[in-house]
Amino acid sequence: MNDQQRNRFAELLQKQKQKSEKQKRHWLEAELLNIFDIRQDVFCLSKTEEELIMDEFVSAFPVTEWGRMDWKQIKNKCFIENGQTNLIMDVGGSRA
Repeated sequence: MNDQQRNRFAELLQKQKQKSEKQKRHWLEAELLNIFDIRQDVFCLSKTEEELIMDEFVSAFPVTEWGRMDWKQIKNKCFIENGQTNLIMDVGGSRA
């Protein structure tokens, strides 16, 4: 196999990998959407939007090195029982 053939083969493998990843993402999105009754309220984020939101979340809340909330570092917290959603504040500071 010469260099041109190797390059072409590598290009085809990369395209196949991208196609497979895209198909897997579509399948996962379809699986997630099946959970919801009203699908127009559900949308998927682009990779850029996903990274932006994750960066904002991590800067707003302490996260352990293994990716969990570090509850020991959060000072203002309370335990919410089922049905007590009136205790939850939205991002703007008003009650949900």
